[in-house]
Amino acid sequence: MNEGNLRKTVTTYSDDDLLVTTVSDLHTFDDGLLQTITRHDERGRPVRTRVSDGTPLGTAPTATDGINVTIRYTVVPGVGLQTVTSSPHRTTQDPTLDGGKGNVWHVLDDLLQLKS
Repeated sequence: MNEGNLRKTVTTYSDDDLLVTTVSDLHTFDDGLLQTITRHDERGRPVRTRVSDGTPLGTAPTATDGINVTIRYTVVPGVGLQTVTSSPHRTTQDPTLDGGKGNVWHVLDDLLQLKS
């Protein structure tokens, strides 16, 4: 999409890798410095979104660079499907995750222990 020759946005889909990639301009038309890559599971649900802050992201399906948000889907007995979304983070050791303990899933794990 061309937004009045001020910003261009291109979205591509990779069915084989289950990825949707969006590239937009940051400073000048067609610089393509802003990227968002969303990985999906086999059901089409997003499981990881990576966002650049002006530095190009790696294109490998397993890449973890950029600012990440991870989503986990779990069925909790007696409750049903639970979706847990992490805080934005660069690594699993990022201090924004669980006080730097690196356990993205502590809330879900605690819930599962309470239900068993």
